[in-house]
This record gives sequence, structure tokens and C-alpha cells, in this order.
Amino acid sequence: MPETARQRMAARGEVTVWGSTALRGERTEWMAVRQRQPPPAESAADRPAALRAAVSRLRRALAGYPVELPDREIAEEQLAALDIMAASGELDPARLRHSLLLVVSAMGSISALADPLAEVRTAVGLFSGPPHQR
Repeated sequence: MPETARQRMAARGEVTVWGSTALRGERTEWMAVRQRQPPPAESAADRPAALRAAVSRLRRALAGYPVELPDREIAEEQLAALDIMAASGELDPARLRHSLLLVVSAMGSISALADPLAEVRTAVGLFSGPPHQR
């Protein structure tokens, strides 16, 4: 049975979101926007495994990135710290976010590492509550 486009998107963790845009009374146009969604963690036990897998993918991507980064060592240290926290079960959301912030700042905006970095960010987000309201 051939797969539909929707089934292929769902397998990749993508969904289609429909929205409308209108400017100053002009006609409304509908557009589809593809957004990546992480696979849902089945239970609290799955979250550390998801974090370790995401960290592992980012570490491999960083190791394969040929350009010299001035703060590569900091990123590697913080990725190791994230992996140790996930393996040990000591998953303090503030410490996870702090390590993630250091990794992101050490890497800058490298498009080749954007997808694995987004996976780590999503995995860290699984341990946080809702975002803080100002």
C-alpha cells in the first residue's frame, strides 16, 4: 500500500498547520506551514533516553563539522555534562537549560548543526514546565 504525503510527514514528525493572513481588508489567503514536532515521550523514563539520543546525535554532528570553532571545547564539555545528567537521573531543569545555553552560545548559528541542536533543545524542554510568563 503506497504511503501518502501525510503519512510520510507524520513519520518524520512533521505536521501541517493551517493559518490565515490578511492585510487591511484584502482577501484572506490560506497557507500551510510545516512544523517539526518531537515524538512524544511515552513516559518519564523515556525522557532521559530521548535526551541522551539527541545529545549523541549532536556530538556526532559536531565531531563531523570540519570548521574550527573557537568555543568547540566548551560545547563538547556541556554536551558531556548533559549526557552525564541524563545517564545519572539528576535532571534539574535549571542545570539542563544552563548547559543548553552554553552549547548554543558556543556553537553560534551554524546551519549544518541546526537540526541536531533543535533536537537537544526539544529534549531539554521535556524536563521543563510551561514557559515563564512575564
